[in-house]
Amino acid sequence: MFSEPIMPNESCAMEHIKLRIYGLRVTKKQFLITEGIVLAIFIGMIIFLFIHYYPNKSLDPLLLRKVRITIYLFIFLVFWIIVEAQFFLNRFTKTQMTIIRQQRNELETQKKDILDSINYARRIQSAILPSLKIIEQHLSDSFIIFKPKDIVAGDFYWIEEEGNKIYFTAADCTGHGVPGAIISVLCSNALSKSVKELKISTPSEILDNTVELLEANFAHSEEEVMDGMDLALCCLDK
Repeated sequence: MFSEPIMPNESCAMEHIKLRIYGLRVTKKQFLITEGIVLAIFIGMIIFLFIHYYPNKSLDPLLLRKVRITIYLFIFLVFWIIVEAQFFLNRFTKTQMTIIRQQRNELETQKKDILDSINYARRIQSAILPSLKIIEQHLSDSFIIFKPKDIVAGDFYWIEEEGNKIYFTAADCTGHGVPGAIISVLCSNALSKSVKELKISTPSEILDNTVELLEANFAHSEEEVMDGMDLALCCLDK
């Protein structure tokens, strides 16, 4: 009588947990049904013997003695079934708790890995965003309010200086978290390329070229990207 070995990566519903009982692997539901049927049979036999033999005083005393012994035996078996059921129910509970602990440990490990990855993505995104010192060099009377909904953000801000002009923007991605952060990084790079490499100076043309660059990034994929972005681009001529 022992519980089935449980692999750490096993994912099973609690009602499907099986124990080996008297050589048979049964679930908790099967065990309770079986024990209930056997218990009902023994209780029924006790009631039957009481009804059919004890009221009849004309029966042989030896037969009544055997009936009495049989009733005591059935009562003992009833108590034995109850005790056995409690024992195996405790085993089922311990097995369930073991699986719950294993699943909890797996979830904690997965959560840690995911959070470590997202926190590293936040550091990458922070490195791409211009610092307050750089912004104040170009726009002395300025401030930044940046509060991501999640660890990483789909919103971003951007600033570049080219010649006598300063270009800056605040963008709001339709996505949040990691998907939004990916779009924001692509858009930030597209803006920088439009201004620094392609030397486009008109804000409307910069935006048009940024859209073309973003579409080109997804042109070779079969996946449909539904995320978009609201972006306000300003140009300050010094």
